[in-house]
Amino acid sequence: MRSAQAILLMIFSTLVFAWLNIGGLVDGPPPDIWNLLLSLMFLLIWYSWGFIQGKKQNRSYLLYASTFWGLGIIATILCVIFSGLSILTSLWLLSFPFIAPMNGFGFLTRDLTENFRYLNLIYKPVLPLLTTLIGYYMGKKKSNMDRQDEKFNL
Repeated sequence: MRSAQAILLMIFSTLVFAWLNIGGLVDGPPPDIWNLLLSLMFLLIWYSWGFIQGKKQNRSYLLYASTFWGLGIIATILCVIFSGLSILTSLWLLSFPFIAPMNGFGFLTRDLTENFRYLNLIYKPVLPLLTTLIGYYMGKKKSNMDRQDEKFNL
């Protein structure tokens, strides 16, 4: 996968799942089981991409994915820090695509959200990053094991 394709795929998939999972994030009913399934599917996709790229030992993907989700984490933390200022609107627009795909986990944490409202925001861009990293390292491990098997079979 070329760098530009990887970046476009990351942005496209995140925007699609943000759009699909937007219900209840801003206004409307709280997340339901459908939103949770969408969030789990989103994580599965990111895990799979990480696994495939890890198997290929594609370090540039790891850099792009970490930067992508790192920006989402930074934008979300800035939203939390500056929550009382007028700058918040522009920050929310920046962090919104990183938060919305994980909105379904609000179905599991809706009782906690009032007490841990800011924590509820911050974990949303962290989960895809961790999922991608785990997938990448699992794919890399699989690739290394396959190479060792080839050595023993020769």
